[in-house]
Amino acid sequence: MNVIGNMVETIMRDTGGVRREPVPLKDYLQWKKDYVFDALRGIAYGRSFCDRFNVLDFRIFYNRHSDTCDYYIQQHWVEKK
Repeated sequence: MNVIGNMVETIMRDTGGVRREPVPLKDYLQWKKDYVFDALRGIAYGRSFCDRFNVLDFRIFYNRHSDTCDYYIQQHWVEKK
């Protein structure tokens, strides 16, 4: 099997405990307040969100732009009321 195939297989195998349901709005808002501590440690916005809520979403994990990350998080990961 090629390198890419091995990577995909590993990711698919290791994502069993990853969140699939939306994050409650109150938890998201609390995380936004707490993010300042992660930012001071040099953790990117999207990675902080993924780490806090056990989310596997490479569109935000590797994104270095907090504005676009936040918009995407609100559209795709925060519970809609």
